[in-house]
Amino acid sequence: MSVLNIGVVGYAGDKFDVTEARRLLDLALTRVVDEHRGVAEFRIISGLGDIGIHPIAYQAARTRGWSTRAIDCQKALKYTLCAVDSIRLIGVNRGDESTAFLQECDVIVRIGGGDQAINEAERFRGDTYQYDLPVIEE
Repeated sequence: MSVLNIGVVGYAGDKFDVTEARRLLDLALTRVVDEHRGVAEFRIISGLGDIGIHPIAYQAARTRGWSTRAIDCQKALKYTLCAVDSIRLIGVNRGDESTAFLQECDVIVRIGGGDQAINEAERFRGDTYQYDLPVIEE
């Protein structure tokens, strides 16, 4: 395998501890690299919206010199977008992209998240690294 596609899922709209999310993501990505030593290149795949875990994941990729790819639905185009190397749009509504997203990923990292993130991590049939992260209640 020349490129390992790491899907990152988690919170999109909820408030969470960003510092803790970064720490957990770094922990997860370190584990992924350690457990896939023969891989020459890594790519982060996440959602397109500049909210929640997505920009954190893409920043982690840039810090490591990895490429980035967003897979999302058309509805994402209505919002502020993350800067990524490539984009794939599937369907119109949230969730329409889930199957295609899972098919492109070699491993999944879940940092917190709501129903869609949890569902994607449970449906995935490969290595999954899951970390709970509570929502901050106001």
